[in-house]
Amino acid sequence: MIIKNPKKHYKAILKKYFVPNAFIRRYNIYFKISARFYNKNKPLHHGSFWYYLSQTQWDNFIDSLLEPINETLEKANNLFEVGMGCGAALKRIHQKHPKLSLNGLDPEKKAIKLAHKHLPAGKYSVGNGLNMDKIPSNSYDIVISHCVIIYLKNLTQVKQFCNELIRIAKPGAKIMITSMIDENGKHLGTGNIKIPKNWWANNLKNITLDKLITIGELPGCEHQKDRYAVYLTKK
Repeated sequence: MIIKNPKKHYKAILKKYFVPNAFIRRYNIYFKISARFYNKNKPLHHGSFWYYLSQTQWDNFIDSLLEPINETLEKANNLFEVGMGCGAALKRIHQKHPKLSLNGLDPEKKAIKLAHKHLPAGKYSVGNGLNMDKIPSNSYDIVISHCVIIYLKNLTQVKQFCNELIRIAKPGAKIMITSMIDENGKHLGTGNIKIPKNWWANNLKNITLDKLITIGELPGCEHQKDRYAVYLTKK
């Protein structure tokens, strides 16, 4: 059965059976459904629940997110994405930088299978960004994590997660993380936790805070006023 609008379809089912939204977020139900029922005729990012962006909008979105580290991307040998989903961001990076070695992990097995299918040259594994002890320290020129950190439980986990990203990055490496903070501090919409913009410089060691941009200012993402991207350099 091909479902034309999986997001709408499964939201209706979840609502019908009164599944609490907190439970859905905690166990990443939306993302599991999205990857497992991915329609191969649709853009790959639809497998990671980004249904509202066309392929062109997605490409422009990823290009805009990576623009602040584009100079490093052109010179880098390798890149690691933590929480890569189906590999849609890596696919766009590969199109722009085909010589770059791609690596990543995600807790959803089906998502990793899709990534292997669409980007067979990369090295991907099933895993959790809170504990990447199998990934060697000081290994990557660029480390990114897109729309993942907001699903952690608290700021203690956020710090643990970020320290893992910093650990696997080489000295001088660029790190990009997208996060979220609600303007009023009351309604998050998606995700579990808001991270104040001043948190990064005050809580992480061995990094330099290079830049912070509001994702809602990027074309096609005007409704994401509560999301931002932070750019770090490992000392």
